[in-house]
Amino acid sequence: MDIVGQRVVFHLSREGRKVLEGILSKKGSFSALVIDVDSFGPVIRMRGPGRTRRSESFSAVLLRWDYIATIAFEYHQQVFEIGPRIGFA
Repeated sequence: MDIVGQRVVFHLSREGRKVLEGILSKKGSFSALVIDVDSFGPVIRMRGPGRTRRSESFSAVLLRWDYIATIAFEYHQQVFEIGPRIGFA
């Protein structure tokens, strides 16, 4: 599943809400842009309060998979076009 470059809605587990209290949303659900993913979890872009412009530097957080209960995002299935056959059955 490739979620890099997508805005994803994260729903934190009970442990995730407890560990990340004060850093992320108190209600346990929030939306963030995923900038990278590795075996530990997604790296998400964090926006400071009142910041709406893109800049060269920004805050990022590694969100461990252990702290995520579920995620939601838009999935667009890639459709491959089949070309003409070249004579093999």
